[in-house]
Amino acid sequence: MWSNFVRNLDFTSRRVRIELGLPAFQVDGRVPTGDEPSHDTRRLSPLAGETRETRIEQFLDHNGPAVLVTNPATSSESISLHRACHHAVYLDRTYDAALFLQSIDRIHRLGLDPMTEVTVHILQATLEGSETIDHLVDASLRGKQADMELLLEGAEIHPLHQDETQPEGDAVDIEALLRFLIGEEVESDL
Repeated sequence: MWSNFVRNLDFTSRRVRIELGLPAFQVDGRVPTGDEPSHDTRRLSPLAGETRETRIEQFLDHNGPAVLVTNPATSSESISLHRACHHAVYLDRTYDAALFLQSIDRIHRLGLDPMTEVTVHILQATLEGSETIDHLVDASLRGKQADMELLLEGAEIHPLHQDETQPEGDAVDIEALLRFLIGEEVESDL
C-alpha cells in the first residue's frame, strides 16, 4: 500500500494488523537506511539494527500474505518487490509523475514472469458524488504519463510542442487546483 502521508501509513499499518490480522511492514522516512545513524528521535523506533532494507527483506521473505505499507519517496528507487508483490494500492498520490511511475516499477519489472498479472488500484475519493482533488491529480498524472510515453517511444527526441499561451507543467496543476478550490468547474481530463 502506498501513501504520501505518514499519518495514512500509520493508520493503514494498524488497520491491516488489527482488522485483517496480517503482518504490515511499514517503511517510511522515519526508518533508517542501512547507511545512516539510527539515533534520530524523529524516526520510528525500529528494533536494533532494523533498517528499510531489512523490513523490505522481511516482507519479501514472509511466508504467507503480508502487506508492505510505504511511500514513494522512500521506496520508489533501488528496491525490487516483483518477486513477492503483484498488487499495489495507492491511497493517495501527488502531482509527481516520476515518483508514481517509479513506485509502480517496483512491482512491474523486467524479468517478471510474463504470466504474472500485476494489478494497480488507485483510490479516488468523492464527496457527495462530486469529484475531489484526487481526480485532478489523476488527470494530471495521466497527462504527464502520456507525454513521457510519447517522448520515450518516439523515434526522435525533440521538445513537445505546446501552445505558448498555455502554462507549463506545475503551473497547469496549480491553476487547476486553484479553480477547483474556488468552486469553478474543472475537467478532470486535462
